[in-house]
Amino acid sequence: MSHTFIIIDDNQDDSCFSIINNIFDQRIRYYRGRNQGLVAARNYGISLANGTFIANMDADDVYHVQKIEKQIIFLKKNNLQICGTWMRYFGNYNH
Repeated sequence: MSHTFIIIDDNQDDSCFSIINNIFDQRIRYYRGRNQGLVAARNYGISLANGTFIANMDADDVYHVQKIEKQIIFLKKNNLQICGTWMRYFGNYNH
């Protein structure tokens, strides 16, 4: 099974391009957005995807190492098309 990691850089003023440009992995596809916001960036990424499953991840997210695997198993076992997950704050989080 082939996996592709699509990165949409919504043209922010950070070092995303220089970091990604130094990673040599054919599974990574990097695209620059037009600074139109989160929803437009997500929709752009979805339009580029061609796999069976899509997992969204924002820049400040950290996934458990088995998150995707467990979700795919759950989706297939229960014949579902979408699932969510629980989250936990960590570090110096202030409301």
